Amino acid sequence: TLPFVALTFVLVISFRSIFLETKDLPSLPPDQRFGYGSLVDIFQEWSEAQRQAYIRSSSIDLFPFMQCYTLWLGALLVRVKPNYFWLPLVVLAFDFVETYIPCWACQEYPRPIGSFWNVLSSLSNQGKWLFLSATIASLLHGWYQKRNASKLVDAKPY
Repeated sequence: TLPFVALTFVLVISFRSIFLETKDLPSLPPDQRFGYGSLVDIFQEWSEAQRQAYIRSSSIDLFPFMQCYTLWLGALLVRVKPNYFWLPLVVLAFDFVETYIPCWACQEYPRPIGSFWNVLSSLSNQGKWLFLSATIASLLHGWYQKRNASKLVDAKPY
């Protein structure tokens, strides 16, 4: 349980840092949306200081936040649905792509990075949210099944 508590601590500290870096942005960062159009259009609304804050928050997101939530969700999932251990790994892959590309685009701003990279990033963003939802749904379903299974075992015959 100590590694799990340590992961939880790092997750909370990382999430807090990401939140503090991006809380003053005039619009949602790309990775907090469900798909988006042009990254240049998003970054155009932000000042240079806000773009630098986004780059810093992306750095925290790339490491340690992504690895910690993957291990954390994976550890929970293995306990209730061991065959679904791979779901957080898919979320991690999508999240890496959809965080790295906007971070790169933000560093390159005002030069556009190309429509292929925009589309890849947006699709990865949507994949991340869909697989994260599947992971959470699997966790909830697994906990529900375990809870009901223990009730059936504890039930006394009449």
